[in-house]
Amino acid sequence: MGKHKKRHVQTSQRSQLLKKRKPQRPATIPTDIYISRSSNFKGQLQRAKKLLIEDGYPSITIHGLGAMIQKSINLVLALKDLTHNQITYKATTGTVELIDDIIPEDDVKFKLFFKE
Repeated sequence: MGKHKKRHVQTSQRSQLLKKRKPQRPATIPTDIYISRSSNFKGQLQRAKKLLIEDGYPSITIHGLGAMIQKSINLVLALKDLTHNQITYKATTGTVELIDDIIPEDDVKFKLFFKE
């Protein structure tokens, strides 16, 4: 399952733990670049430049979700400056299904107590 963000939520007099799952990605191709909080901006910029200039791909796709949309746009603008305006870009939006798990706090304490 990977890393989860955990947050306590109060629902109907019971405290519960909310676990946010990572968004599921479709199968990727070499020209897909996913931007996350932990992405190194310079590294992603160099990767995008390499794909377009050195590897000769006609297009790349940069993906950003939520707060990373701004970082994705900044990456495209930096890439445009780096290539002296030799690229064109198109921004599109879409919807991604996200899944959160709500776990009763009693279950969390029980699992922690009997942890093997």
